Amino acid sequence: LRVDEDYLQDRRVHDYFPVDPTGRQSVAVFDGGVATASTSGSDVLALRGRSGAAQPWAAIDGDPATAWVSGDLDRGVGQWWQVVSDDPIQPRWITVRFLVGDVAGVEPTLITVTTDSGEITVPVNATDQPQRLPVPQGTTTTLRLTLAEVAGGGEGEGFGIREVTVPGLRVSRSVATAGTARGGPM
Repeated sequence: LRVDEDYLQDRRVHDYFPVDPTGRQSVAVFDGGVATASTSGSDVLALRGRSGAAQPWAAIDGDPATAWVSGDLDRGVGQWWQVVSDDPIQPRWITVRFLVGDVAGVEPTLITVTTDSGEITVPVNATDQPQRLPVPQGTTTTLRLTLAEVAGGGEGEGFGIREVTVPGLRVSRSVATAGTARGGPM
């Protein structure tokens, strides 16, 4: 969780601590931007791709061995992943590696690329190899990829992205820990 992110489940308590946990929790800290998605396999309520590694950050972490995977059992068409940059960027294209098969389901054939300047729907190859996609021209802080169509038509089963590279955008993530409490780790 980020420090400004709410819990997804409604519970009386989310954990049991010997002391008030306020200000004592480790949280993810992003620099340069933050990735989010319609759903994620890392969500506490996920039914597909359940794994802490399936979070939206995995699609922009620079490691093609990790991947964001949508986490619910709803149709794949309409699922989205996005990154919001801390500063305006003006990419003319992006490079994307989709997750094909496995928990992502049917291969994508059309992707809608949305920015603050507009949106375009583009055909993509049904492969997990890197491919360049055009981006609506203009300055933006938001880049969203939405699954618009899958191979063979239909609604698809899920959506997954191994990696997105955006020229001019560098996002990093660290974990802020609470430190120590009176002579020992908290």
